[in-house]
Amino acid sequence: MGSSRARSRLIFGAALAAAPILLTAVAVATAAVPQQRIVHCEEAVDQTPPPEPSPLERVLLDRIAVARRDGLGEPHATAPPPFRYFSKTGLMVRRGRTTVDLIVPRSWRSRFAIGWGAGGYVSSLRILGCSSAEEWLMYTGGFYVSRLACVPLVVRVGARTAHVRFGIGKRCESR
Repeated sequence: MGSSRARSRLIFGAALAAAPILLTAVAVATAAVPQQRIVHCEEAVDQTPPPEPSPLERVLLDRIAVARRDGLGEPHATAPPPFRYFSKTGLMVRRGRTTVDLIVPRSWRSRFAIGWGAGGYVSSLRILGCSSAEEWLMYTGGFYVSRLACVPLVVRVGARTAHVRFGIGKRCESR
């Protein structure tokens, strides 16, 4: 009985010693993706002729044009950690005063991030409204994923919201 109690104390002691290391690892993993970034009008790419949505894109809430659900190119296995793949795609925002918010749902934030404009990846982007001479402004960037998936994205313009999905190396099932 004494050796069983000693073994229990040893296991308990080892668990207590490992707990701070495990908690630190969890904190680092969850803090790896910055929460939000503001995208300014000056981060749009100058294009001649000016960009406008094509049949390969879908216009959401009359303000933002994104690739169709399965219209993304092949993802590249070169994304920075904690992500493994990057799928490059442009994003167009119609000029106007209202901000456009792109939000990765909380349950996906350890596996999926977004990034357009001059910054890196984040879980939420706020694209400021712009009064531009051009009807549509183009931003470069794309999607970061830890594994190939059909990923959800929430798009908000003012009080209106759209929920969309994108196939990153994997087709999205029809809903």
